Amino acid sequence: MTDLSQYKIIKRKELLELVSMSKSSLYNHVAENRFPKPIKLAKRSVGWLTSDIQEWFEQKKGESLEEL
Repeated sequence: MTDLSQYKIIKRKELLELVSMSKSSLYNHVAENRFPKPIKLAKRSVGWLTSDIQEWFEQKKGESLEEL
């Protein structure tokens, strides 16, 4: 059986709380390719793969350690 946990999708409201970012900052980061792009779920609904967000956190963690 395939592990589907990597395909869990979170919606924008939950994501904003998770990353402590405003909606405008989030979309600015997406536009500048500094944050994973959302996945279109429906006409007016998007979400992000938790695996993409986890990779972003790991990248940010690595950048923070390099600055020390």
